[in-house]
Amino acid sequence: MSIAARRFRRATSASVPTTIYGVNCALAGWSGSPNRGYADRGSWFGRIPCGRDWYDAGTFPTSGGDFTTGGHDWGSAGGTYGEKRANVNFQFSDIDQAHQVAIGTHDAELINYINSVPADWTIYFCYYSEYNLHITAENTIDDFIAAHQHIGTLCAQYAPEGNVIPTICVSSSSFTSGQLPAANTMPANTLVLVDAYGNPSGYTAPDGNTYRNYATPYPSPSSAIDNSYNNIVNTMGYTHWGVGEFNSPQRVAPQLPTYSPTLYWGPYSPYDISGALRAQWISDYCDYLQTKPVRPDLVLLWEGGNGNWNQLFTTAGATAYDDGTSGSPGPHYQGWPVALSTPVQDTLINSYKPYILASP
Repeated sequence: MSIAARRFRRATSASVPTTIYGVNCALAGWSGSPNRGYADRGSWFGRIPCGRDWYDAGTFPTSGGDFTTGGHDWGSAGGTYGEKRANVNFQFSDIDQAHQVAIGTHDAELINYINSVPADWTIYFCYYSEYNLHITAENTIDDFIAAHQHIGTLCAQYAPEGNVIPTICVSSSSFTSGQLPAANTMPANTLVLVDAYGNPSGYTAPDGNTYRNYATPYPSPSSAIDNSYNNIVNTMGYTHWGVGEFNSPQRVAPQLPTYSPTLYWGPYSPYDISGALRAQWISDYCDYLQTKPVRPDLVLLWEGGNGNWNQLFTTAGATAYDDGTSGSPGPHYQGWPVALSTPVQDTLINSYKPYILASP
């Protein structure tokens, strides 16, 4: 048994795990490719207990989701791995879409989709991921709350067996409990997901200097999750919660002999070109979630492409210049990114694999 597997068993007190660990993989855009990298991730981990699907504004299916071979939902749920479980996120194109959802404008589409879900599938049905970052005059927090309540009512009415679960997803950034509907206004099986990353932040190193950006160490998992957990569970009283996205950018700032007041790098900069420290952080994060009095229902590791180069399992290093700007390379620029060797890639994969394999 691997070290990560032993640690996970200890964290769950050797009980039967109830948390589903899955993959949130957007490597080929939100739309157009139903697999979007999930086939490769399934081959890495041996299974995909849950994936994430996304219907962007104007792309929500009018004839129901495709849960058969080659279909949109089928691919994002792992396809050939056959777990039949997906976190489906969607939006609409109305300028005041949250209000329109709340008053029933999109009921025909929503009901049709809910009715299309096969009985042996579980869908975490989520309107507007991280909506708390997109509050506007046209889409107020009250509009979003009303929209979630309305969708909860539709799920309870048209999927009484409970396999279409009303799901609310918030970002941990600027998240407050007042941005959620009261738990007693939602179906009892409502799931609240929080996107909570181990992002870089400034810190004072043992040498007394201020380190910034990728020169900061990986944060404690508690700093990423505790505030959101307290808001969701302790303040608002939800009994089902989880993590819709988590990861930590790879730290690659060189450990300079002396501190640079212009680069904010120095002898205490984490230089994690091997990915080993990031792999350890992923394991620590998953273990920490299991210490919460209410354990999470669902946890999805985010692995996005495009601008999220430093959260991939397939490349290491930074494309940023060492002075933190888009100007000419500075004296310490090392030509990142570099290709990951197979052992390094395996280190990252194996840090999460025990949680995938232990999922129900």
